[in-house]
Amino acid sequence: MDEHGTIVDREGPAGIRAGLEDGPDVWEVVAVHRSFSDVQHTADWLDQPTSAIEAALRYYNAHRVEIDEWIQLNEEAAEVAARVARARQAAS
Repeated sequence: MDEHGTIVDREGPAGIRAGLEDGPDVWEVVAVHRSFSDVQHTADWLDQPTSAIEAALRYYNAHRVEIDEWIQLNEEAAEVAARVARARQAAS
């Protein structure tokens, strides 16, 4: 992880994932950055220094498959949650 600066491994219910030492997971940084396409705007949105965002993007460039899988898993989980919420709303 040293080559990527502030990136650390963290463990959670979904497994081990890379994240900013004092911030969100790398996949979250990448997802936000895809929305804004701007490092400064991403940093402001996530309340992180631009250097941390740049480190996360460097990590992403070196580990695209892994990070893209995390993003896909999150998007799939969000879609399932949305379907459940719609079904519950329709049933009420």
